[in-house]
Amino acid sequence: AFYGAVCSAYNTAFLLPLRMMLLRESFNYETGEPEGLHLAQATPRQWLESGKRITVTNAPTCFGPVSYSIESLDNAREIRIVLDVPERNPIKMLRMKLRPPHSLPLHSVQIDNSTTTTNITDQVLSKQNEHIIILDGYTGRLNLIACFE
Repeated sequence: AFYGAVCSAYNTAFLLPLRMMLLRESFNYETGEPEGLHLAQATPRQWLESGKRITVTNAPTCFGPVSYSIESLDNAREIRIVLDVPERNPIKMLRMKLRPPHSLPLHSVQIDNSTTTTNITDQVLSKQNEHIIILDGYTGRLNLIACFE
């Protein structure tokens, strides 16, 4: 059923949910303008097992092309993220969700945006072993390190 060109109905039915797992845009319901970008929102926990990597390259969005990679190291106790945030249109709400395969608590999140390194642990919403990193207002290349105890 999945044989054929990328634009066939069967392949589109597969590619759209995959895109929504990795990248989802949100819009203002009154104006219809793009408001937010949610990254890695529905990725399976197994994708962040130790030594595994999730990579998205030049994905088209309303804000411009987005690229990111999430790499799990040291039995998923450290997760490194490299994120290229477009500068063309400002993103009011930028969220990155981490779903590690373990139930260890999040210890810290460091961000390096080429000018400074900042501890942004207070910008993380944690609930039931899911951690949402709030990156509102950041643009350009970001390097993040999330450490778990």
